[in-house]
Amino acid sequence: MNLNEGDRIDLYSSESLHSQLTTIIKNYILSDRWQPGEKIPNQQELCEMFNVSLAVVRQAVEKLVSEGFLVKRQGKGTFVMDPRIRQGPRKLTSLTQELRARGSKVETEVLETSVEVPGARFARIFSLSGDEKLIRVRRLRLMDRSPLGIQTFFCPEKLFPDMLANDLTQSLYDLVEHYYGFKIIAADETYTSIIFGEAECKLLDIESPHAGFYVERIARGIDGHAVEYTESYVRGDRYSVQIHLRK
Repeated sequence: MNLNEGDRIDLYSSESLHSQLTTIIKNYILSDRWQPGEKIPNQQELCEMFNVSLAVVRQAVEKLVSEGFLVKRQGKGTFVMDPRIRQGPRKLTSLTQELRARGSKVETEVLETSVEVPGARFARIFSLSGDEKLIRVRRLRLMDRSPLGIQTFFCPEKLFPDMLANDLTQSLYDLVEHYYGFKIIAADETYTSIIFGEAECKLLDIESPHAGFYVERIARGIDGHAVEYTESYVRGDRYSVQIHLRK
C-alpha cells in the first residue's frame, strides 16, 4: 500500500509513535479506506508499512480493539468494525434503546444528580412557575465498554416525583414511559459540531483536542408539552448523522 504524506509516522514529533499510528489507522476506518468486515494487514505487515517496531503496532492495535474500531478473531486475524452509530431517519428512541437494537452492550455511569431551581430558559421550555423545581441527571454513556458520550437529562420535578430514588443507569425513556406513564411521541434535535474541552475529553477517554457533536433534544408528550430536555456531548469518531434527501 502506498502511503500518503499524512499517513507517515513523524519520528521527530512530540506525539508518541503508537499514538500517531492509532490515529492513522482510525482515519483509514472512519474514511472507509478500510471497510467494515475487512481484514487488516497482520502486525508484521503493519510494521513494514509504517516503518515502526512490533511493540508500537501492538499498542496501536490493542487501543483500537479496546475502542471498538477493530476486533481480533482467533486464528483468523484482525478485522475492521464500524464503531459509528449512523444516525438518520428513524423512530423516536432513547440512546439505550438505539444501541441495544444494533446489538451493542450498553452501560451507564451516573456522574451527578440534583434538584434545582430552573433558570429562565428551562422555566420557558417546561412552562414552570417560580417555585417549581427541575431534576438534573448527568451520565456517562458507554457502548461496548468504551465511552460514547456525556448526557445531561432535565425534567420537571412535578411530573416525575422521587425520580432520583430510581435506578438511573436504566433507560430514562423507559422510566418516564413505563413507571411514570408519560408517552413521548415527538422530539426536536439540534446537532452542532464542536471541539470538546479538556473536561469532556477526560471523561470520554480521548486525547484533546477532539471533535464531536453537541446535541440538544426536547421531547414532548401527547399534549404537546415538553417532558424532557437532554444535552449530549457525543464522540465524533463513534457517531455520524445521515440524511436522506429526495427531489
